[in-house]
This record gives sequence, structure tokens and C-alpha cells, in this order.
Amino acid sequence: FYYYRWRQDPLFRGSYSNWPVGTSRCQHDNLRRPIGRLHFTGEVYSKEYYGSLQGAFMEGVQTGKKVADYLLGKIFTETNQDYSCKYK
Repeated sequence: FYYYRWRQDPLFRGSYSNWPVGTSRCQHDNLRRPIGRLHFTGEVYSKEYYGSLQGAFMEGVQTGKKVADYLLGKIFTETNQDYSCKYK
């Protein structure tokens, strides 16, 4: 386990994510889907609070619950397995 002290690094001043204008809900949902047992999480995946600490926290809790359910033998499935999005 390695704890990086970002505050002491002069090359990094913090960052946040923003979805580009025109990003569809379908595209956003596709990026949130796990790949097998690999889950991604962070503020960028929050539908309501992207780019914020609150979004990072809430997404971490939600993803943690999914992983815990998997480890406890509970099966969870995505409700929509359609990975295609309609583009204009």
C-alpha cells in the first residue's frame, strides 16, 4: 500500500472531471458498467455530482456495496446489457 502525498508535489494542483456537452445518458451508463469483476469508481461516474468530493464519496459507497454483494455471494446484474448508444 502506497500513500502518495499529492499536496507536496509541486506539479499537481488538483483536478475534477466534467462530461462534454452532448454526452448521452447511455454513454455515461456504459462507462459505469463493470468489466467482469473489475469495477471503476470516482466522481467522474456520478450522475448528479460529477466533479465533486460528494460525487466521489457517493460513487465509492455504491461501488463498495456492489463489490461486497459479490463477495457475499449475492448476484447482481446490470438491468440493461445493451452497450450500443444511438448517435445523432
